[in-house]
Amino acid sequence: MLITETEGPGNLQNVCCFITTPGGTIALNVLDVRGNVTKTFIGTNDSEATNQDPTGGGAPGNNMVQVTGFEYDGGIAGGDNNLTKQTEYATDSDTRITSFTYDWRNRNIDTDGEITYFQRLYYDNLNRITKAEQFDTTSAGNLVTRSENKYDDLSRIFQTIRYGIDSSTGTVGNSLTDNTWYDAAGNIIKQLPAGSDLFIKQIYDSLGRRTTTYWAYDLDETDYADAGSVIDDIVIEQTETAYDDAGNVIQKNSRQRYHDAAASQTGALQNPSTTPKARVTYLATYSDAIGRRIATVNYGTNGGTSLTRTSTIPSRSDTVLVTSKSYDSAGRFYQTTDPAEKVIQTEYDARGREIQRTMNVQASSSSSSSSGCPESLDANIIVTTDYNADGNISNIVANNSLSGNQTTTYTYGTTLSDSEIATTTLKRSETYPDSEDSSDVIFFKYNRQNQITEIQDQGNTVHSYDFDKLGRQTQDRVTALGTGVDGAVRRIATTYEVRGMKDTASSFDNASVGSGAIVNEVKFAYNDFGQLITDYQSHSGAVNTSTTPKVQYEFANGSDNTIRPTTLTYPDGRILTYNYGASDKIDNAISRVAALVDNDMSSTHLTDYSYFGLRNFVEVDYTEPDVEYTLIGTAGGNDPDTGDIYRGLDRFGRVKDSYWYDYSSSSEVERIQYGYDRVGSRTYRKNVVADTLSKKFDELYNYDGINRLKDIDRGKLNSLKDAITDLQFAECWSLDQTGNWSNYRQDDTGNGTWDLNQSRTNNKVNEITDITESAGPSWVTPAYNKAGNMISMPKPADPTTSFSATYDAWNRVVRIVEGVNTVAEYEYDGVKRRVIQKSYTGGVLNETRHLYYTEPNQWQVLEERVGSSTDPELQFVWGLRYRDDLVLRDRDTTNNGTLNERLYGLQDGNWNVTSIINTSGIVQERFNYDAYGKPQFLDSSFNSQISSSFDWEVLYCGYCWETSTELFHVRNRVYHSTLGCWIQRDPIGYADGPSLYQYCNSFPLNHTDSSGEGAVLVLGAIVGFFCALWLLATIAKTQGCRSICDYPGCVSDCMDELEGSYADNLQDFAGAGCVIGLVICLLRVAFNQLTPGGGTGYPPGGSPGNNQGNPLWNSLTACKKCPENKNVA
Repeated sequence: MLITETEGPGNLQNVCCFITTPGGTIALNVLDVRGNVTKTFIGTNDSEATNQDPTGGGAPGNNMVQVTGFEYDGGIAGGDNNLTKQTEYATDSDTRITSFTYDWRNRNIDTDGEITYFQRLYYDNLNRITKAEQFDTTSAGNLVTRSENKYDDLSRIFQTIRYGIDSSTGTVGNSLTDNTWYDAAGNIIKQLPAGSDLFIKQIYDSLGRRTTTYWAYDLDETDYADAGSVIDDIVIEQTETAYDDAGNVIQKNSRQRYHDAAASQTGALQNPSTTPKARVTYLATYSDAIGRRIATVNYGTNGGTSLTRTSTIPSRSDTVLVTSKSYDSAGRFYQTTDPAEKVIQTEYDARGREIQRTMNVQASSSSSSSSGCPESLDANIIVTTDYNADGNISNIVANNSLSGNQTTTYTYGTTLSDSEIATTTLKRSETYPDSEDSSDVIFFKYNRQNQITEIQDQGNTVHSYDFDKLGRQTQDRVTALGTGVDGAVRRIATTYEVRGMKDTASSFDNASVGSGAIVNEVKFAYNDFGQLITDYQSHSGAVNTSTTPKVQYEFANGSDNTIRPTTLTYPDGRILTYNYGASDKIDNAISRVAALVDNDMSSTHLTDYSYFGLRNFVEVDYTEPDVEYTLIGTAGGNDPDTGDIYRGLDRFGRVKDSYWYDYSSSSEVERIQYGYDRVGSRTYRKNVVADTLSKKFDELYNYDGINRLKDIDRGKLNSLKDAITDLQFAECWSLDQTGNWSNYRQDDTGNGTWDLNQSRTNNKVNEITDITESAGPSWVTPAYNKAGNMISMPKPADPTTSFSATYDAWNRVVRIVEGVNTVAEYEYDGVKRRVIQKSYTGGVLNETRHLYYTEPNQWQVLEERVGSSTDPELQFVWGLRYRDDLVLRDRDTTNNGTLNERLYGLQDGNWNVTSIINTSGIVQERFNYDAYGKPQFLDSSFNSQISSSFDWEVLYCGYCWETSTELFHVRNRVYHSTLGCWIQRDPIGYADGPSLYQYCNSFPLNHTDSSGEGAVLVLGAIVGFFCALWLLATIAKTQGCRSICDYPGCVSDCMDELEGSYADNLQDFAGAGCVIGLVICLLRVAFNQLTPGGGTGYPPGGSPGNNQGNPLWNSLTACKKCPENKNVA
């Protein structure tokens, strides 16, 4: 926001005393005689304000309110000017007080916050923090956290230690140690974080530029002299960076160790022909005369040949992917041209803010058409952004020539009649493009700490939020229900344990705190390091820790400097073990899971994993049925295109051969081959096994100018893989600018006649308002409530009839009805998980199913029970490659408490389950899907059948299919694959594009959306879900900033890495790590700038998740912090 600094009231001349934003918000500080800020007031009218009373004594119109208060030296004159108390006002009577104590050197030693927060800092004689501890409530309370820093003679931290503490007793347990080594110039040359033996070594040139980064380990390395060498190290990955004479990055090489390179092969990684062997990928970059990046060229593996960078930017081709950039006269990014020569153009206002983005820039508005559907509107796709005087976004306009331009308006400005603070900087309302009147709006209310205290949606459902003294949300109360909204749950209450982690989440049937009954409850328990170890899940009433079903987690105890996961225990007691291999193997050394092991009598290895590089899965061995997923293949030798042994990957790391192989019979079980265009869109899908059985399930794809799918043909691919012969099925789409299906056609038999020719009309918020047809059956047109939930929809199994849906106050589907008969009902716990599913037949309850999950961030179904039974009917084992990577399902088919049926799931390159096999490796059933996920059930020979013979429910992209409704439950939302869209708006808003209903940006063949909140590019099993967790645990902490004052350099370093990386495939792990580090760096910056005195543990008077402080106040005071480097983590 722009800040206008002006002279204060009266004759005060300190410019930090009085600030007015361009929109008219006033921040006024009251100063003591030393010039210290003692009070901060915010408002929009300071009528008759004085130096000591900004409220003007209650003058008419004056709306200044106090947001913070500060006391120095305990309020006693003549002290050392130390801040000893800080008071944050949520309301006039609801305050959050933090007290500070100092030693004789005026160093802050104790921070006493609200509730249970008490922190103590220890210093050495050089004023460096050597230890930080947190206690329960007071210094006499139990110790709950402890960390230590150790410094070298140059005051650099070379070791950090974090202790495991039993918070119930204060007992100190094992510790985790991070170590850092520096060279003589002060560069970090080695970092060994806790968690494994994997370290990172970095080599620099004479100018201090990082030229090589190694991820490696050496179990015997102890000498400092070895920190700068990898000659005896087992290197897992490495990146090399070359610079020109001006210091611009010109080339990056990435090497990833072969999966079968023995640990005895030490030293820097080489290439596919020299040990230690590695897959090598190359990036070249080009800069203009003033050092701006103008092109990035991705060569991938370059066919296995070492890259010699050309002096000029090469031409685009299928094997040379060039992304170029141009700049406007002010030096800002103006146009980006992708490898397919599609242009994105960005325009800015005079303040450098983006005001318009245009995709697929064309000289005219010509659009693309497919062979069957009318043209799509894919040229010059424009989104404009407007700002208000304070710099906040006021309008987002997505141009759409069919529905009309879609304008979403954000109105700012609260008053004391609607909130506890009057300011122009807080959003008062959101108005969606379909708003019919002034009440068809989302309204917000706030407390003085900028926390939202109330949201009223367009349907008049009101959520009121309560916070504790640490600023954490404790209650989500539904104080008013809109028309048709289910009210079985009216309140979700959250409690916290002493370290700040969530303790319970309870759903109540009454909005008033202290009233009503608990509908369901979850409770969490944690180990000494704060890791979740027990997740109690009560589906009726409060948790009883003796009887409530629970999911348990076990971790290494830290004695070996790791707290890696070791087991997962199911509600019925089944244990899944994470095996890390032999102690002398690479997997164990770098804490990489080598196998998932069952706790049955024979300790069955359910999966064995092989990797190249750090976390790139190349083999997944189902040892029980002797079936293996392989990206290596069976042909042997190097792939002629990539020049290395990984035949399942193309030169850019994309899966081209998804191969499930039965090694006991040397036969193909499932094999899908893919081709790609220059921007990574899949151009064909060849089903090799179906071809072998003379069944025609190959597919050919075409895309429009912004890479949205526009048609699919299914049949038999020709030898060039650019046409389909013997057509069996076809679909095509005409899309408008925001991704709505204006026309959809389907040829069910491949005879060239459209069996369905459908036109759809959408309103300005992308809701379907009409479906008509010129051929085929007449579908039901959906209807929506004010909050945007689809309350009437085509029945997926028969779109000519309808389902009606009821939602609760959190926009969760709670009931599906056909006519007058209930089809299904659902209940959810306090962390959003669907825990009860009731199925009806003819309106009569047929089954009540209880679902138990992994922890809320994973949200995977582990076990299902029916009725009151304590025995599971179903259990699922999930793999590590992807959030919904299903390994197997065990089922009780006889209702006798024994899981007598085991089926393994085989996935294709988009995580669709395409086959299930038994423990002998025999295919039991196959599945095919249309482009947007509607399943087709097949027998083992690809013959069509009506439904699954095994009631199989994990299907498209690994999503959960509900047989009774044929809807997909995808965590935060429900997906209607027949319509090809979500039935609720995206809960995170426009983060994923201008349509809140569009599935995966109309790019379903390369993307999944396992959260229901945003499409994710499929990385082809190159970087799995486990890899992401590992990156967060290791690379991030080595690439992040050490303090707020380091962040400009951090950003600069990270941007170098980011721009040089091929983000779509995360080929450059250094780039990937630095991206994560950059995010953490910026979060730290925001956290410290928005929390006076913050940065160690909870901020004074606050906690994670709290909008601590007021940004205007921080504008006044932030200048004091960074130069002195005070109170910075």
